[in-house]
Amino acid sequence: MKRTGGIIEGAVEGRKAVYLILFGLIALGIVGMWKMNKDEFPMLEIKDGLVAGIYPGATAEEVEKELAKPLEEVLLGCPEVDREKLRSVSKDGICYIYVHLEVPSARLRQTWTDIRFKFQTRKLTLPMSVAAIVVVDDFSSISSILISLKSDDKGWSEMSDYADDLKEKLMAIDDVSRVNILGKQSEEIAVTADMERLSSYGVSPLLLKIAYTSEGLKIPSGTFTTSYTSSPIYIEEGISSEEEIAKQIVFNDPTGGIIRLEDVATVERRMK
Repeated sequence: MKRTGGIIEGAVEGRKAVYLILFGLIALGIVGMWKMNKDEFPMLEIKDGLVAGIYPGATAEEVEKELAKPLEEVLLGCPEVDREKLRSVSKDGICYIYVHLEVPSARLRQTWTDIRFKFQTRKLTLPMSVAAIVVVDDFSSISSILISLKSDDKGWSEMSDYADDLKEKLMAIDDVSRVNILGKQSEEIAVTADMERLSSYGVSPLLLKIAYTSEGLKIPSGTFTTSYTSSPIYIEEGISSEEEIAKQIVFNDPTGGIIRLEDVATVERRMK
């Protein structure tokens, strides 16, 4: 009785054919790797988004009724929104709405733009205390490279200028879509009042705060118009340095004495 060895015996007997098939698959793989589309940082289109509504001072029930429900009505009116995956969470002063879109990737950005516009229109009918409606839709954004700046002899302001200059140069590259600066330090002029000196001069801290808050307000300057010309009016900033702030008069006593801010407080420029 003759016994058949099956596939293994056939492969051994016809090994030339097996080698031919093997080399053919290897050649096909090499050609495929050469012609395959490759992207080191592929773009991932995530169609989920988050809508946050800020309603300071409101309870969770008020947020749900006066803010979350109207925002959900706007989203339900958009045919691109997946109603089954739409859900909201309301807390004191804030609400979150999780949104999933059913649109092609080519229309994704335009759809989020339309939703933002509808929210801005609906905000006009919401309570005046609603501070903001924020739409976050850039979950697919990835960081391809992180550049750090370090210096032993440069200050924060100089490093900030270098970072801004580097950002402009990076944004000029076609393949770069967004550049964020992290850890940037900004300057502030801090005024630390000496409460004992204020009380000795009889100056109220509240009046001092109101006076210097109004100093920083920008008032519209308007235009100068005559029968033959019309030109804008520009008013320079009232305060430009910490020295000018320190020299500001905060109190005049009945005897004609003058109290300046530097007499009752410490003024310094520092990093936040």
